[in-house]
Amino acid sequence: MDFVGQSVFGNHTIFSYIGKVKVKKTLEGHFIFDENGFEFKKNLANKIQGIYYDDVRIEYKDIKEIRPLNYGVIRTIMIIETKDGKPYRFGCRKRDEIIEFLKEQI
Repeated sequence: MDFVGQSVFGNHTIFSYIGKVKVKKTLEGHFIFDENGFEFKKNLANKIQGIYYDDVRIEYKDIKEIRPLNYGVIRTIMIIETKDGKPYRFGCRKRDEIIEFLKEQI
């Protein structure tokens, strides 16, 4: 499946620390794919809830590894690691199709 020019609903999970406590935040938004990479753009609802994080842009050429992450019956999560060693955790219902598409691009 070719996702170029498409927008797909999903989420981006971010882990941060408040002191020594690890905090997990899940941002809802959309993946927007183009010829060179994709962007995860947050929905307005995240701002209303007081969650302020930048949108994420990943170029296909910067992807080192893509792998699925399964939690029991939950099969929507994927980990994308960039060549600089930074892991990104995304989720969406079209995970397997997106993984296949991204592997074709890198």
